[in-house]
Amino acid sequence: MCENAYTMTHKVRAHRINASIFAGLFSKAIQMVVSVVMVPLLYQAFGAELYGVWVAVSTILLWVALMDLGIGNGLVNGLSQALARNSNDTASALVTNAGVMLSAVGLILFVVLSLILQSFDIVEFFDLDVDSLNQVLPYLWSAVLLFSILIPASLSKFVLRGMQKSYISDWIISGTSIFSLAFVYLLINKGWIFLNSALWVTTGASTISYIVLIFLLHRVSDGLIRWKWRKVSRKVISSLYKAGMGFFVIQGVVLLVYQFDILLITYFLGAKEVAQYAIPYRLFMYASVLVGIIIAPIWAAYSDAAAKDDWIWIRTTHKRNKCFLLPAGMAIIFIIWAFSKEILEMWVDSSVIPEGMVLVLLALFFALRIWVDIHSVLLNGLNQIREQIKITIAQAIFSFTVSVILIQGMGLVGLCIGQLLGLGLTSAIFLPRLSSRVLARQKFNSAAG
Repeated sequence: MCENAYTMTHKVRAHRINASIFAGLFSKAIQMVVSVVMVPLLYQAFGAELYGVWVAVSTILLWVALMDLGIGNGLVNGLSQALARNSNDTASALVTNAGVMLSAVGLILFVVLSLILQSFDIVEFFDLDVDSLNQVLPYLWSAVLLFSILIPASLSKFVLRGMQKSYISDWIISGTSIFSLAFVYLLINKGWIFLNSALWVTTGASTISYIVLIFLLHRVSDGLIRWKWRKVSRKVISSLYKAGMGFFVIQGVVLLVYQFDILLITYFLGAKEVAQYAIPYRLFMYASVLVGIIIAPIWAAYSDAAAKDDWIWIRTTHKRNKCFLLPAGMAIIFIIWAFSKEILEMWVDSSVIPEGMVLVLLALFFALRIWVDIHSVLLNGLNQIREQIKITIAQAIFSFTVSVILIQGMGLVGLCIGQLLGLGLTSAIFLPRLSSRVLARQKFNSAAG
């Protein structure tokens, strides 16, 4: 059998995972440092109200990013499997068609968001005064433009993930993060810091980086992936659409579960209350991010291994993740919780420290989230989407309903309780059961074969 650069043994697969983990750790370390410095800089520069708007709009833009219809994540599995089978023509066709689809989505999104923004009552939603409105309106228009471009530009990120070369984008993101921080600091010193200028420096830099990567895909893939416009076809587009829709639903539900909290706070408690939740949330999230750095590169490796019927490697890797990553993540969360008030006061100031119960609930929530993420990455890599959709929809409905009820009487504590119960009674129970069932079924099939 002919072999090319993507015929991978266990050693090569492990090498790429380790390279991605190392680059991811370095990149996330840089991003964490940038975030640690950036949050107090922007909070002090904008004030509580405009910083609340910044966080709320960032949350809304995460919803906008979802409008890629799951095409990117659908591409990851298909590309990994095509390269594992040495089908470079199929891989090129998938990338080209995905690029066409994402470009069309970005264009449609720009038109739709522009129409919505023209009729949107910004003052009432954010509870703004006239002076703040002068900053927020141009900021929103810039956000619409940038994120409409970012959707097709993000193709390069998904292609690199499918090739198990996500470390390349991680190195580039590290550089843009440092650039963004330096430029924001310069703007603040010059007195030129506004919502709009901060957006262009941060999101604009990332968008340009992704665009550059698109033009370098042929080189970074060692010539295996080429743009083949003659390969644009309804059949490939349909297959990407079907593969992506499952991820689209999961992305939407997960985003609803993990991001609707900011919008609920903005609506029920006001934008000024956002910082007291969002900044501690970000602090605890760093533990989840660290674990995510390690498990994210394994997604494509699971797909590659499944295409080669290497179920022993899959089971061993998943067991290792459960035995080592979960305790490590929980230890990090405990340390963060133990010193959370001191960290928050040094990081920003005492005004962003919530009551103690909020910190306890956030710690428990992120401990469960790490457990869920370990199983979710396995199921995503094995294309087990349909059952995940049912579980995550149940979580979203439960979390949203309970949070809406409790936030009105208990404030931030009620919101955190709703989030914790929704995760703990749905995904934290049923995703592990689904993982065990899938692996047991494959073990039975292997034995029968």
